Amino acid sequence: RREGLFALPRMRGIKGNTMNEQIGQILVVDDEASVRSVCERTLVKMGLHVETAQTGKEALGLLKNKRFDLVLTDIAMPGAVNGVTLVEEIKHTSHSTDVMIMTGSPEVETAVSTLKAGACDYLLKPFLLRHLQSAVLRSFEKRRLARELDREQMLRQELKAAYSELHKVERLKDAILSTLSHELRTPLAIAL
Repeated sequence: RREGLFALPRMRGIKGNTMNEQIGQILVVDDEASVRSVCERTLVKMGLHVETAQTGKEALGLLKNKRFDLVLTDIAMPGAVNGVTLVEEIKHTSHSTDVMIMTGSPEVETAVSTLKAGACDYLLKPFLLRHLQSAVLRSFEKRRLARELDREQMLRQELKAAYSELHKVERLKDAILSTLSHELRTPLAIAL
């Protein structure tokens, strides 16, 4: 079996695992049509909804009108909005959107700056499709775990509030029983 940029290894997709609550929304941003096309086909086969943009500016326009779970973007793109700027803009306007960087010319400074700006992962082009799939699955698993943690924290707060309310009711019950007990022990004759 041949692996490479255009070879698609067999792998269970988003629908076949724990992330099937909803179909993931991904935006692929790259000035190379072949990269956009390969990424789109691969991610669609994983059960994801994919949109593409050729430039950072086009991506920002799509991001204004739609929510994406993940943006997969090239670093070096023509125009005023390159990948680094796109990461910064996305993280500034949409904290819940994960951003993954892909680049054909890796530099430590660029990798560090994009990761500091909020990128969740970094893919070196040309990448094997299984690397893309694994990175996307990791991103969605992280999102699922974060939602689960948020839900657990919310339930914990609700439980704490319910326990506090129960404690108040217990104190009120004790006060009523104490008063009732005192009243029952007080002879009726004294009251008359």
